[in-house]
Amino acid sequence: MVCGVGCSTEDIENKEYQDLSGWKGQSGPHEWFTTRGVRWERLFREPLLANGKPGEWNSSESGHPGVLVTKRGETHLFFQGNNDNGKTWYLSSVRIGWRAGMPYLL
Repeated sequence: MVCGVGCSTEDIENKEYQDLSGWKGQSGPHEWFTTRGVRWERLFREPLLANGKPGEWNSSESGHPGVLVTKRGETHLFFQGNNDNGKTWYLSSVRIGWRAGMPYLL
């Protein structure tokens, strides 16, 4: 399932990062981008956070993301997932680390 809604941006180290679910129909949301003005560039070929494997709680979807940066500078990615093609929704979060301006899962 590709999620076509949900987007948040966050300013980190003077760059803007965007998490856009289902960008151009890619399977698995959480495609990260950065901007240098008005042109958005894709950072990864594969999703930063892919859907779960068959049978896992988020095997049908991981989408509707939101980013929170704490006062201590920690980045948290909140998202919903399901394993029943959208009949239910579960909420979760993961911490994001930063290395040389690139996000990674902690």
